[in-house]
Amino acid sequence: MKILFLHLSDLHIKETSQVNLKVEKIVSAVQSIGSVDKCILICSGDLAFSGTENEYKSVRQFFGALLNSMGKSKNQFIESYFVPGNHDMVFPAKARKSSDILKYYSTSSEHEMFNLELKFQDYFFEYAKSKQCFKINNVVDSRVKNYNGYKIQFNLLNTAPFSTLREDNKEIHYLPDEQLFSLIKKDEADLAITVMHHSSEWFHWKTKDSLEKVLRSHSDIVFQGHEHTVRAIQTDGFVLSKGGEFSGAMTHKSTFSALVFDTESLVCKETEFEWNDEQTLFCKKGDLRQFSVTPKTNILIPDINFITRYLEDSQKLTQSILDYFVFPKLFYNKRHAHEEGKLITEDSFWDKLFEHKIINISGKSRSGKTTLLKYIFNQCVVKKMVPLYFGSDAYYSKSTPDKILKNLFREQYGENEFLYGKYDQLDNHKKVLLIDDFDLITNKENQEILIEIARDKVAYIIFTSKNIVELDVTKMAKEELLEFEGYYSVKIDNFYKEKRTELVRNICGLSKNNNTDVTTYLCETIDHLVDKRFGLFELSPEYITQYVKYFLNSSTGDRKGEAVFNVVFETNIRNAILQSELHYNIEHCFIVLEEIAFQMHTKKNEHISHTDIVTIIDALNSRRGLKIDIKKCIDTILSARILKASGQRNIYEFFNHNYLAYFIAMKINKLIEKNGLGIP
Repeated sequence: MKILFLHLSDLHIKETSQVNLKVEKIVSAVQSIGSVDKCILICSGDLAFSGTENEYKSVRQFFGALLNSMGKSKNQFIESYFVPGNHDMVFPAKARKSSDILKYYSTSSEHEMFNLELKFQDYFFEYAKSKQCFKINNVVDSRVKNYNGYKIQFNLLNTAPFSTLREDNKEIHYLPDEQLFSLIKKDEADLAITVMHHSSEWFHWKTKDSLEKVLRSHSDIVFQGHEHTVRAIQTDGFVLSKGGEFSGAMTHKSTFSALVFDTESLVCKETEFEWNDEQTLFCKKGDLRQFSVTPKTNILIPDINFITRYLEDSQKLTQSILDYFVFPKLFYNKRHAHEEGKLITEDSFWDKLFEHKIINISGKSRSGKTTLLKYIFNQCVVKKMVPLYFGSDAYYSKSTPDKILKNLFREQYGENEFLYGKYDQLDNHKKVLLIDDFDLITNKENQEILIEIARDKVAYIIFTSKNIVELDVTKMAKEELLEFEGYYSVKIDNFYKEKRTELVRNICGLSKNNNTDVTTYLCETIDHLVDKRFGLFELSPEYITQYVKYFLNSSTGDRKGEAVFNVVFETNIRNAILQSELHYNIEHCFIVLEEIAFQMHTKKNEHISHTDIVTIIDALNSRRGLKIDIKKCIDTILSARILKASGQRNIYEFFNHNYLAYFIAMKINKLIEKNGLGIP
């Protein structure tokens, strides 16, 4: 959504001013910016020349005409926000001077006198209230407006009190300390805008530092007037738009600006306009200025460097794996017999989390559990919750629960002690703990550490595991945390046709040469492979992604479904060996695995003893003159999770049936090549 802020300032309208003559010229100038979704008028002070009743009659006429004409042009109601300036005050006959105001400070009467000065702005407030501004508070008017789900906080700040007729009032303005709280950005606001006439440079030192801090920490865009210079700059903390000086005079250098903010890209584009009396129109002044806005937030946001690393796409298709992520089908598992087999959608997943407080996501290896956890982490941030990811590197720490949590927070949110203090004081119902591969924590002490963290520090826990984990929730029970009968368990389903197609389309959509025909052919090819070689084609998002990636990177002539399938499957296994801790000879591992699989096939037994594996390797070394290191080879295969312990001492099996079938086929194909179809 694009929002246009039309910024006018320092109009100094008198009873006889001819500003209305330029209304249509403003509208025409704004039309040159292009289409926007919303238009808002900002006036940063000095509406009138001396704040009198008759001047405000002219003010009403001008802004009435402008808002009406703009509304017709944009075919929408134009919101307007006004703050007073020094010219909007009606000074008494014997107006106080700057020396008098300084005495207020020396006698500590500045607060009392400030409130008395608000009476000098009665005509401004009468008009402002008709435009829904300063209806309750005459010093700071703060409210949050919702624009199709994007919430903007407007802070209208009255800086006019302690202005002087001689304009020698620099560094004497005042703002009551309690009013600064209204400028703090509210949790629900996506963007905070402050409108003020005088900059902080005009304030007394008692106010200046505090005002600058709150603006820097809680405002994203600031509109200012008074200095009669039209410009926009990126300051330390916010984008500052100076409103210039608008005049109705024919020959006066009248200026204003228009700032377009894109709520999606968070980019501001500012155009400045200046009156050309020869052409009798407002011309663009200089080049368009562009600024990136980083909205402030009171909500804890993960460190950008951590997020970049955490969401990095290991397949190197894009920067973030979420760019092509597909939410998997989840089913309630057997812990809930009355709901077994029932599909859980993404929306109902969150409903169950808020209801049960703990969810266990189970799924086989490579089913996408870790990626789903990353997506959930990101969604927690979107929902303005504060997630912490607990990975395998934290499982074996001997630290206290508080220290573990603190270390995780520092890594994921930054080293600033104040940030952790804020997290520590945060309502537990805004905190989520995400634990990956919970079932790999074999040490009971470490499991109890996690339970202790959960019991005292967070309201919601999501953990993944290969199989359903049975927790003793009575140990975790705490009235304010676990108000439920038991935690909830869901299981990740295979990526069947619907999810497979969605994933393929998402990946193909990332390609610069995205082609509908190629995408359709690829979906059909994968469907064919699944039907023909169901036992080997893995229905996991990781495997499908690898297949699509290799397919798209292959030349047109090499894009044969079977050929790509074979390469991808073998590449997966090779990468598993390469990424194991030992990095042993890949070819030796493949030879041994083929012999192991073939022996299982001929003996019709999916298990093999350590002794049999040693015998196989000895035979290979003797018969083929190889020098396979028995220990390193076996350790590598186990580390790569191609073989695994079966549960019986020194007995092994393949990590999944796909691997077993693949190595059987590899051995049989070699025997056919050597001996023909009459395999001995």
